Amino acid sequence: MKKKLKSFLVNISISIGSVAVFILVLELIFPHLLHKVPLPVYVGLDDGYKVLGQSTKKTVVPKDYIAIVGDSHALGTGDWFKETVRKHKFSQGDYHSAHVLYNRIGRDIISYGALGSGSLRGLVSQPIAHFKHINSLRAFELEQPKMILVYFFEGNDLNDNVIDLQGRYKDFFETNALYDTALFEDFIQKQVLEKEPLYHADGPLKNFLFTRFLIESVGDNVVNEVKRGLKKIKKFFGKKVEKQDDTSQPPAPSHNDMAMIGGKEFPVPLNSQHPAMTLTDEETRQAIYVFEQSLLFLAKYFHESAIAVVYIPSPLSSYQWASPTVTIQTGKQGLVKFESSAIHERSQELCLKIETIARNHQFDFADTRKFFRSAALKDPIHGPQDWLHPNEKGYRALAQGVLTAFFDTEKRFPGCVP
Repeated sequence: MKKKLKSFLVNISISIGSVAVFILVLELIFPHLLHKVPLPVYVGLDDGYKVLGQSTKKTVVPKDYIAIVGDSHALGTGDWFKETVRKHKFSQGDYHSAHVLYNRIGRDIISYGALGSGSLRGLVSQPIAHFKHINSLRAFELEQPKMILVYFFEGNDLNDNVIDLQGRYKDFFETNALYDTALFEDFIQKQVLEKEPLYHADGPLKNFLFTRFLIESVGDNVVNEVKRGLKKIKKFFGKKVEKQDDTSQPPAPSHNDMAMIGGKEFPVPLNSQHPAMTLTDEETRQAIYVFEQSLLFLAKYFHESAIAVVYIPSPLSSYQWASPTVTIQTGKQGLVKFESSAIHERSQELCLKIETIARNHQFDFADTRKFFRSAALKDPIHGPQDWLHPNEKGYRALAQGVLTAFFDTEKRFPGCVP
């Protein structure tokens, strides 16, 4: 009996030791292969070092590189990403503007884009916290980027900034002190950046990247399996499971809102984003102020980087309209109609305000609207499933605007052109 127990314990020890050695070897190799991992693996990487798993660079740690900051447009969300996920199981594949830029100019590029973020997160806490965390890991030493492309999206950046002010600023400072720039910088440092968990991230597994990946991926898989199991149980007991939208069909018309695409009238969905049409003058002023102060905070931290602001149009201001009015769905006001011309007028107003900020602080500026609008005359550049983000044609238009403004010296174009 004792011999069997001893043999069992020896076998268990050997097994545990073998697994430990295997994981240790992978811990040594894994940090050097991040930029080569397949897309399904990349999606499961820990958020703290995930940017180094992007394939738009020659090595894991980029050199002489360009960083992109902003919301989900900087990250590359949309139908092109969804299509790439379906097609690429053992590679990453291209799915947004960073890939187009990398393929065209050959410069290393990383994106700090953050889903659903306004300026405080997209320009401050996301890029700075990630940069700081990566440099705290023993496996990496990341230099400041040579250039930072600041993606400003007129579709919801300003609305998100208003929401951030209501949710963060008013709890700590007097509203009438909002335009005190020194006080607002202190607010950004203490209530935005230092409240970001990753900014102070530490712990026993901090430098064990492969182990962190295992924990993250296993956790995600368990959650997904539970969700699939619940769906099967509902189906078994006769409960209806919601059907997915048929993405092969164009969106149904909403309130007769029709854009001219390819010489034909095309229905545009009701939930398409707009150039902050429902903000008041004071809300617009506050939201633009938040963008400006966030931009300056970013530039101060990344003092070695050249800053360039990229203006991205909303879906509704990207198309030529066949209908005289456009209907906008709002949370508080319900459905609101605007004259089609007012959409483009508001877009021009906001573009000029953002351009003025960039010029006043000696930052480069690019208005990509004419590239979006030119492409949108021929084909839909959003959807068909996700009309809040560009599809492949839309992201290629965005990249072409950036290339023309900053990398093709013979074709540089002026600022905001109606």
